[in-house]
Amino acid sequence: MLEVEKILKLSKNRTTVHQGQKLSKASFWKGLSKKGAYIWANFKGKSIQRYQTFIDLTDPFKFKCNCSSRQSPCKHGLALLLLFEDDQEAFKATDDFPKSLVEWIKAKKDVGTPADPNYLADKLAKAKQAKSANRQKRIDQMIAGSFHIQDWLLDILKRGLAQLEGQPEEFWSGIIARAVDHKLGGLTFYINEIYDLIREDDRWADLVPLKIAWLNQVLIGFQNFEQFKPDWQNELLRIGGVTTKSDVLESLPGVEDDWALLHLEITEAVNGGYFRKCWLIGKKTNCLGYLMEFNFREPRFSPLPRIGRWFSGEVVYYPGPTPLRLRIRNFGNALLNIKSLPGLKDFKSMNLFYQKNLKRNPWLLELPLIIHDVVPTYKDQAYLIDKDNSRIKIGAADDQWWKVMAISAGNTIVIFAIWNGYQMKLKGVCKQEIYYSL
Repeated sequence: MLEVEKILKLSKNRTTVHQGQKLSKASFWKGLSKKGAYIWANFKGKSIQRYQTFIDLTDPFKFKCNCSSRQSPCKHGLALLLLFEDDQEAFKATDDFPKSLVEWIKAKKDVGTPADPNYLADKLAKAKQAKSANRQKRIDQMIAGSFHIQDWLLDILKRGLAQLEGQPEEFWSGIIARAVDHKLGGLTFYINEIYDLIREDDRWADLVPLKIAWLNQVLIGFQNFEQFKPDWQNELLRIGGVTTKSDVLESLPGVEDDWALLHLEITEAVNGGYFRKCWLIGKKTNCLGYLMEFNFREPRFSPLPRIGRWFSGEVVYYPGPTPLRLRIRNFGNALLNIKSLPGLKDFKSMNLFYQKNLKRNPWLLELPLIIHDVVPTYKDQAYLIDKDNSRIKIGAADDQWWKVMAISAGNTIVIFAIWNGYQMKLKGVCKQEIYYSL
């Protein structure tokens, strides 16, 4: 997939960028098509006139639109490219180029033409070579950046964690900018998380060292990148911010099952845009996973089945040593409400399950769990107690915790939670064949 930020920088005209974002919706376009390195469609706005827009996706991008704008890209070209980034599946693959596109390609004086049987093969071969070279270049940049960020962490530890409180915003924005410069944009989320903990959580002194330790473990991983097996390398790249291409996902086998949506949350990104994260479970496979989506325009996403009901469907998991992120390929009508959930019997089983997955993925940050027969209680702090009287502290807001206490009424419940080895975040509760999302 392309990067939204890269697309928006193609135009230096703020008005064009703003209008392009507004028009990057499928409802404005007809005949969304793709073939080889080209995409095209017809813009159908409110005016009588219609515009035909073509884009050559080879680097650098080339645009053609028959509107009156002298800018390249115009708002239509920018909108079509944003739409392609947002939903490649909306573009239908075709065997034929429109006549006007063939004429444009010839006018660009390309080495070959679409009529040449070697044209696309040569382009794809060159693109594959460039992709391999670009991948290695990015990995080298990420490895170099890992040393810079690690120096920053070590300096914090030498000076003492107490000096983190009250640091100006520039202290954090500087290291974030350095991470982005070294293609480690994925780590900025975790750096911002540390910053937010210090600003908003009175217990930050207990939590931040664990965050720093995990981040340092990731940096050490990059510094030893070549020694790891491919799935560990891919996990590091994912944490660092490398996305999995749509065509790779489409080539992977799907998992068919009855699925249930357990929890849904929408958050605003630090640098703009909105994330939607939804946790699901398969009824027969007992597979847990999450759907993560991003909308750079508004907090609106495609509709999903209702929380707490089974629905038939197929999902595909992103590759990794502990596959959790998924994409829904298709889903049918919602079926029955959730009445029971498969899960672990106590906290001892939970810890063994976590350790097993940690061996598969040493950078595992969170693991979804369902645990049976626990009782919520409160004594100076929120706790869960299992059937063996083992306790775990819960980091939950008061209003959320009292809701859990009310549902339990002193009796055992089944919980859906996210566990990171030291902190549990409740996401849902099941009692007497009724599921409650928190």
